[in-house]
Amino acid sequence: MIRLMIFILIAIFAYIAFKMFRFLKKISKAADNTQRESKFRRNPNSKINIKKEDIIEADFEEIEPDKSESKTSKQ
Repeated sequence: MIRLMIFILIAIFAYIAFKMFRFLKKISKAADNTQRESKFRRNPNSKINIKKEDIIEADFEEIEPDKSESKTSKQ
């Protein structure tokens, strides 16, 4: 009976430690994000690296006006 109680106590402490570890991990990640944002706020002229893979290239076609529309507008 005592062994069972000790096992339950160890399980509870392990669960609490696991939750605290996850919570601290989230806090440190949030702190890193705010620190990165504040760096750009302080120096707006700082260069932001944009990789070529991030830019989406698009092909633009020239749209020719319909000849039927141009005839109606001339009349």
